[in-house]
Amino acid sequence: MFTMNAPQGVVNMTVVFAQHGAEVTGSAELEFDFPMAAEISDGLFEDGTLSFLLHVGVEDQWFTVEMEAEVDGDEMTGEAYLPEMGASSFTAKRSEGG
Repeated sequence: MFTMNAPQGVVNMTVVFAQHGAEVTGSAELEFDFPMAAEISDGLFEDGTLSFLLHVGVEDQWFTVEMEAEVDGDEMTGEAYLPEMGASSFTAKRSEGG
């Protein structure tokens, strides 16, 4: 479960990652005022750092968030950067059975 401190308030997000070597793909569901689906692309995991693009669709408009985090076991901390809105910090922890 990701918890992001966005300018609009706290956003929770459930993410499913798939890793193939250093390449990472996946999908996400954001829990804001209403659920929003999102896709992950350009994911890379190297030397304990995970970076990826999160593409979020809201009412026929898409925006991309650049994500980067340091991974430590089942937890990660990082920053999400959205052009025109700046950076927001986030934390994430692997779910049971995840």
